[in-house]
Amino acid sequence: MSAASCPGCGKAIDTVRARVVRVRGGAVIGYCSVACADGKPEAAVAVVAAPVAVVAPVAVVAPVAVAPVAIATPLAAPAPIAAPLVAPAVIATAAGSGAGTGTGTGSGTGTGTGTGTGTGSGTGSGTGTGTGTGTVAGAGAERPARSASVSATVEETERPLTPAATAGRRPWALVAIGAVAVAGAVVVIGRRGGETPREAPPATPPAVVVVDAGPPAAIDPRAVRARALTITRGLLASPSQRVQRSAALVLGRTCAADGLEGLATALADEVSAIARIEVAEALARCGDARGKAALTAAVADPDRRDVRADAARALARAGDPGGDAFLRQLLGLSSHRLGAAEVLVTRGDAAAAKLLAAIVADAKADPADRTRATIALAATGAPEAMAAARAALADPLFRPAAAQALARAHDDSARPALIAMLDVAALRVDAALALEVLAPGLDPVPLLPPLVAALDSPRDVDQLTACEAIVVLTAPAAEVP
Repeated sequence: MSAASCPGCGKAIDTVRARVVRVRGGAVIGYCSVACADGKPEAAVAVVAAPVAVVAPVAVVAPVAVAPVAIATPLAAPAPIAAPLVAPAVIATAAGSGAGTGTGTGSGTGTGTGTGTGTGSGTGSGTGTGTGTGTVAGAGAERPARSASVSATVEETERPLTPAATAGRRPWALVAIGAVAVAGAVVVIGRRGGETPREAPPATPPAVVVVDAGPPAAIDPRAVRARALTITRGLLASPSQRVQRSAALVLGRTCAADGLEGLATALADEVSAIARIEVAEALARCGDARGKAALTAAVADPDRRDVRADAARALARAGDPGGDAFLRQLLGLSSHRLGAAEVLVTRGDAAAAKLLAAIVADAKADPADRTRATIALAATGAPEAMAAARAALADPLFRPAAAQALARAHDDSARPALIAMLDVAALRVDAALALEVLAPGLDPVPLLPPLVAALDSPRDVDQLTACEAIVVLTAPAAEVP
């Protein structure tokens, strides 16, 4: 603290904590009160109500506990006199009327340095009472001294915990608390560091029990065929006309009576001209006259060229030359010539083979058309065309056509591609037909597993294509067209 005197009254003040300051001559001056700052200092007045009677003042040697003395009549306090506030810890001399016992003369504590009348206790053990008013000088704004009637017993063994008294203790208290916390942390860390963490023992893996299931159950082609036909007949009752037509086509592969009747019903009920050609081809393949008649009529239809072209190709696939003449006409149309030549070349048509060779040799022709023409020529057994068809097996776009063309030429390099096609619903029927051409009378058992699995599919398309492929692969020799 920086102690100084009030320029107005000469009282000791703390210039750092002075609450009343003025700027004088460029310097900041602290005053004990507003009156002193305004040049009207007031002298501290102490009004003593009554002296305090001390029974026996004794020099303080050591704190002694004293029994409390009750005060019969509280002392009246005079009106308070305004006094400025000085510092957190001061000593004020107490005076008043009353009785007290103690072992020494002490000084009271207050908030400021000055002289006042009040109740105080000594710095030892003792009891004292008194009333009075006084003015305490200090720095800052004015504060009236308090007066009160006191009837109390004070037993003091150490000085009161005033702000000034405790100001230096708080940091040490915080330091002590922090030290305790650090010590506790060190103990905890030491205990943890001294213990080696125990890892859970590895779980014992369950014993592996090897069960010899034996060889897989052999597939009975006849049982698989029977199941496929049962599923097909059940789908004939589907509310979907498309599903009914597809089921009739599967049964038509058997050329059995119920299959032919199903095809005839589908032919009569079908409203799509293209779909009717597919049903009529199935009837014609079994030698049913109703199928051939429908195809012949469609070839003669003058209104739709696409229907006539489909009907002519169906007749050629069924081995009937009824549509060859129309197909040859299509060889002169750029939009239809390649499709017509692909069918005619399988029947040994020289004009179709010549056209295909010209397309292959035309460097300006579309590359896809040239590849299709090469694959079509492979069916004739031409060495160069067959080599090109084998190379086309690596192209997913042309692999199905290349495999079928090589199968017609009895080239066994097509077998892996054809077997893989059995897993694809849209390709499995063509793959089964090509496999029958590649190796007539082949053992169907190795080929059936993916088809049997497809019988359990929730999709009717998967079921029907699997049923048709099974019927093709397991057909007796008499059923093969």
